[in-house]
Amino acid sequence: MSDKAQAKTIVIRGVLTAVCVVAGFVFPLLFLLAALLAWTIYSDLTSPKAAAPDAWYTRRWTATSEDPEWKTYFLPYCESPAEEAFLEAMIAHHKLLPNAGVLVGSGLELNLQVEHKPYRVDFLVDRWLVVEIDGAAWHSDPEAVERDRIRDEFFVANGFSVVRIPAKLVFNTPSKAIDMVRAAVARGAPPKGLRRNKRFVRSW
Repeated sequence: MSDKAQAKTIVIRGVLTAVCVVAGFVFPLLFLLAALLAWTIYSDLTSPKAAAPDAWYTRRWTATSEDPEWKTYFLPYCESPAEEAFLEAMIAHHKLLPNAGVLVGSGLELNLQVEHKPYRVDFLVDRWLVVEIDGAAWHSDPEAVERDRIRDEFFVANGFSVVRIPAKLVFNTPSKAIDMVRAAVARGAPPKGLRRNKRFVRSW
């Protein structure tokens, strides 16, 4: 309920409470109804207002380059410091700007945390290049490598290319991470008719 609508109902209940108090001298049971109405008014006036949705979540989809804070609506979608560093590097290098929830610039489109069931990707470039930022702690043991292989094959089979970039590369030489994305984009999207063409790059 909006603040305006809530204020209107409080006024109506206030009038009804006054009427019940006056009529209560003739019909005493109306004092109980007046007390109940008074309690609902008190409860509405003292209860905390529902918290507004986080600005970064709601504003991502409407943010424009005129908003000096627009980056703060995208960075919280990153799930690690390495992802944040990659995003910052991509924004700087490609001069990316917000456009309806995605980032666009230099002929490139970058989306974040895109769901493609049963998975969700870190970044999606130009709607076909999956970019995963891999921290050694989560992606270096044999089980994790096998998990990543199955995941990569799923995306390749569904018409995507995949680039895996180590977190340490992003931190130490972000330009190389940018180069990996540039090289993958230059190779072009997989042919639509050849969805089994296994195209994914992993750099360690």
